[in-house]
Amino acid sequence: MNLGGLKILRPTDLISTWFGVGLLPKAPGTFGTVGAIPLVYFMQDQTPTVQWLTWLLLLCLGTLCVRATSTRLRSVDPQSVVIDEVLGFWLAALMFGKLNSAGLILAFILFRAFDILKPVPIRTLDRYGKKLLIGLFQSFLVIADDLIAGFFSGLLLLLTRLFLPNLL
Repeated sequence: MNLGGLKILRPTDLISTWFGVGLLPKAPGTFGTVGAIPLVYFMQDQTPTVQWLTWLLLLCLGTLCVRATSTRLRSVDPQSVVIDEVLGFWLAALMFGKLNSAGLILAFILFRAFDILKPVPIRTLDRYGKKLLIGLFQSFLVIADDLIAGFFSGLLLLLTRLFLPNLL
């Protein structure tokens, strides 16, 4: 099957596009983040150790899958790759702990804002990663800028809890 120039027959493509969500024609990053919400919601019931180990496993697996998909498509950062959004959004949630509905919405808004606006450290990593040849380090950098966006989002969530404890 050929969707948007990407053959969805390989497990690496399923992971890097987050089960095809990244193949949606408009706003794949936003839809990739939306696609992460069920994972984040389900994982909140697990122990922090299980959550962090699962996140770390997905980070390693995602990096390998980004490399495979990027190599096949001959693109350092294909738009269809959204595992970076999944991992970045999940990092924000992991930093906070258990989020209620308002918290999930706020995390989504904060993460998307950082990911789209790309303040200096995020923009720097994003640009640097796009200058490298496709490889494992470059594939990690595709994810790393979203991890920083997730980290900043997580910090703002923690500050929100500190100053507006009844909101989240």
